Amino acid sequence: MLNLNTIYGKFIKYTILLLIVPPSIFLTSYFYSFRKEVITDAYTDICDEITNQQTAISGWLTHHEDLLKFVASSPNIVQQPETMLVIFQAFLAAHNDFNSIIFFDKHGNVKETISPVASANIADREYFIRARNGQATITSPLVSRFSGENIVVISQPVYGNANTFEGVIIGAISFKTLLEEFSLAETNNSARPYLIDAQSQTLLANMGKDKAPTIIPPQKADAAPQSYLNSNGIRVLGVSAPINDGKWRIAIEKPYSSILGRMDSFLLRFALVSMLSLAILLPFIKKHISATVKPIETISTLSTDLSHNVSNAACPYIDTSKTPQEIVNLYHNFCDMAEKLSSYVQKLEQNNLTDPLTGLANRRCLENDGRKVIEICRRSGVACSCLVLDLDHFKNVNDTYGHQTGDVALQTVSAILKNNTRTSDICARFGGEEFTILASSTTAEAAMCLAEKIRADVEKTPIIHGALTFNITVSIGVAEILQENHSPSSALEEGIRAADCAMYTAKKTGRNRAVQWSGEQCGTA
Repeated sequence: MLNLNTIYGKFIKYTILLLIVPPSIFLTSYFYSFRKEVITDAYTDICDEITNQQTAISGWLTHHEDLLKFVASSPNIVQQPETMLVIFQAFLAAHNDFNSIIFFDKHGNVKETISPVASANIADREYFIRARNGQATITSPLVSRFSGENIVVISQPVYGNANTFEGVIIGAISFKTLLEEFSLAETNNSARPYLIDAQSQTLLANMGKDKAPTIIPPQKADAAPQSYLNSNGIRVLGVSAPINDGKWRIAIEKPYSSILGRMDSFLLRFALVSMLSLAILLPFIKKHISATVKPIETISTLSTDLSHNVSNAACPYIDTSKTPQEIVNLYHNFCDMAEKLSSYVQKLEQNNLTDPLTGLANRRCLENDGRKVIEICRRSGVACSCLVLDLDHFKNVNDTYGHQTGDVALQTVSAILKNNTRTSDICARFGGEEFTILASSTTAEAAMCLAEKIRADVEKTPIIHGALTFNITVSIGVAEILQENHSPSSALEEGIRAADCAMYTAKKTGRNRAVQWSGEQCGTA
């Protein structure tokens, strides 16, 4: 019986889960998430295709409308009617898309044509009425009374010299020519685009035949695409767009089965491959786990021996009730070592970045952390200032009272600096009796107030060492750090240099005072 509390048992259990759960999650997420992406991508492709077809067909219709308009605007049509036949012949010879061209007079009667046409009057036709009102028209497919085929009629009004209505020129184009030009389908049973009459909601290719209405696909929308049952009872994804002043609609429908068929097939193949892989890999996995358990047991023994050589330390509690015993041992032993190493590292870092006498940051800490403070102030758009402090006549203190008393003086001043600075500031012993404060979010004016407060506190605070009691003063230089066009490192160096320069000015002008840097050159004091 397999014990699931051992390393071996847990390896077996979690390996099986690893082989089963990720594929299951992948299949589920693929079905629900990627399925949506597949549909969205297909919808985007359909929308792009319908937009391209809309643009192409509209341009084609406009072009042919302009061709006929050019003929209708010719002055010879009215002024020299005897040339009309020649103009028509030349037009048809140059533009094969047109089957015929006819001129009807202002009463709607045939006046000139190339092909023999029986007497006809079109005064009651919509395209004639629109032309009489000055509007060109492209009709929906009509059944030609002469050829019996579906044609599209383009009409253009003709005007005389006084801008009087003289008649209508119409050009007939076989609807089949339009279908072939743009590879349009005659039904909505294929994935190719097809045309619908917007008013009757019937397929344009079936005008005069099957007048059964069809479901018009929705227009392109920014919302998530929605499927629907088309007029053939098939669930599809479709889009339509207006053409010919909204009289037609170009539409495309793609069955869901064709969009998702490859994905469903992939899911099935993936599931079968995953199950087959599990059956093949499981014996090898069990063999590999058996070879892995012994090294872990060895590590557990070595870690126990190592822990006996050092003293115990408190370890954060975790629930190990369901953890294999070997791993429990590793946890406790390595947790002990981690705590000790962490303690050692913290002490090393503390000693490396802290002045042992005063407890303040040392020069290295100031250089490392100071750059970060300046960078934060720069990003936040706030000022940053530097203060350099030097104890006045400190050499006399050491010479008169001894270095131990001098150390007490340094510690006393350090305590004053700590009490007057924030955790966001850096207060460091820069060397000897010199201290540096890097004050974040502080202008030069605010830094001068801080300097004056520190100066006053140092002046009134006695230095007490044994029976000795005396006072000491401090000279302070203040400079706002120039952050523009400087790297954080160079800005820190320039700020310290400027504040140090101001501090020497304070020394020169009497000591026990704070001076703001103003750009003057300073020497030593």
